[in-house]
Amino acid sequence: MTKKPDDKDGRGAGSADGGSASSRLTIRDSSGARHPFLRGMVTHELLQRGLTFDEAYAAAHAVRARIVDREELSTSELKDVIERQLEEMLGSERLRGLAVAGGGDSALLVTLGAESPQPFSRGLLARSIHAAGPSLDRAYLLVTQLEDELRSEGVTRLGRQEIANRVGDLLERRRSRQAAAQYRMVRSLRHLPRPVVIYLGGASGTGKSTLALDLAPLLRIFRITATDTIRQVMRMVFSPAILPAIHRSSFEGYAPAERPLSDEAGPEETEVDPQQRLIASFEEQATRICVGVRAVLERNLEEHTSLVVEGVHLVPPLVPFVDLGVPAYQVCLMLSTVDEEAHRAQFLERAWVGGRRAERYLEAFSEIRSIQDYLLQKADQHDIPIVETTRRESTLASALSTLTGVLQRRHPRIMRPQQPQSQRVPVLLVAFDGLADRPLRGLNGRTPLQAAQTPTLDRMARDGRSGVADPVAPEVVPDTASGSLALLGQSPRAMNRGAVEAIGCGMSLGAGDVALRGNLATLDDHGWVQDRRAGRIRQGAGELAMALDQLA
Repeated sequence: MTKKPDDKDGRGAGSADGGSASSRLTIRDSSGARHPFLRGMVTHELLQRGLTFDEAYAAAHAVRARIVDREELSTSELKDVIERQLEEMLGSERLRGLAVAGGGDSALLVTLGAESPQPFSRGLLARSIHAAGPSLDRAYLLVTQLEDELRSEGVTRLGRQEIANRVGDLLERRRSRQAAAQYRMVRSLRHLPRPVVIYLGGASGTGKSTLALDLAPLLRIFRITATDTIRQVMRMVFSPAILPAIHRSSFEGYAPAERPLSDEAGPEETEVDPQQRLIASFEEQATRICVGVRAVLERNLEEHTSLVVEGVHLVPPLVPFVDLGVPAYQVCLMLSTVDEEAHRAQFLERAWVGGRRAERYLEAFSEIRSIQDYLLQKADQHDIPIVETTRRESTLASALSTLTGVLQRRHPRIMRPQQPQSQRVPVLLVAFDGLADRPLRGLNGRTPLQAAQTPTLDRMARDGRSGVADPVAPEVVPDTASGSLALLGQSPRAMNRGAVEAIGCGMSLGAGDVALRGNLATLDDHGWVQDRRAGRIRQGAGELAMALDQLA
């Protein structure tokens, strides 16, 4: 006889890990509405309270096992079950250190400029603190301490910058000045006025992809590209007959029948050192792949999007690119695993965790080490910082410290950490009206601005953001009045220059008043305009104005 799904001995339907049992159990909230019990939601809530994923996942399943025979619970009953389970798993002392359950992360609200306040997220802030060096568990503890301080002060709403300032102060008190400075520096890196491009180079097995996945989210960078992926796309476009360099592994030298495109060796050069052949093959492949890297990079920069690029093909001086059309902050880090045994073990671990075959890498281990030596030599020649990855647990902190250090050295004004401010910072708006001028024959067809030495303007353009705007409308050339109004946020179509001039002269305009602005011009005997501003005369201008008043 076939068993029905709801038979008591039908374990497939009623077991703790059965999908249909979870769908039968409902949770009733205070308003009487009913919702299905979802272990994923319990896991998410426990993560927000400060548990690790493994702890939250295990607790959620244990809670489900406790209530497997129930069909409905109230939210308060479910909360009691969760608290009992956590106390059994973690102990009373650890449980007291967790955030209070219910109603989201916190009663705190974060104001983001003119937007409506958002709930304060413990998880996001903990990951932000984690970027400064503390472990994730320690970061959650610091967030809890910050919440306690705010609660004791009666603070229920604060701005994002105020949170950052308080976190910096807390790190300085509870950790060190270095940790606080690192936190402020990482925050500054997230808010640079230009896109950030981070190149992570290094030989196979040095931890490039792992570091990219750890580094990108901490810096709010949401795009990661691997040169292996770019190479695979290029392989689909170019056949081995057209571009043989990209159809072999980075640690494989030329086959005996192959010759590099630039090789013009004669018969006396048929005996090539294997080491030289390996490096020449790798150089050619890297040169080809970096063409694709540049194409991907330029596309991202057009969208003003930051990017992390990782791969063995990022060889200095092929990167960073010095002539990009869109300005960006480019930082190249070279990864190195000096310890040979640690390097070899990385391939075995990668095979065990990710299922990637280790044999081909271990068989070519000497070639991979030769490429690493070559890359480190190139990095040293071109002043590219090297991040040692033998101790993988400290790689992220080391990379962050190096990255912020490089940007601080190259762009000290922009990378200066934000400090608490007691008052608003004054802003100076400078409008260079007419600065472009016209080309002059005496300056070999250049404008005065092109011919001038402009170190201050160059620095403003380098440290700021440049672009092209139509302040009035496309294909409409703005004059001084309309352009200035647009810069100050006033539509030149809503207020013309006549009204601006009248207000500037101290006149009060009311509804129905019309203000016209014009120039006194000089005409010749035939009525042609000789000077549309009449030489900017002062003498006799009053008499002309009176004459105009009589015409009104």
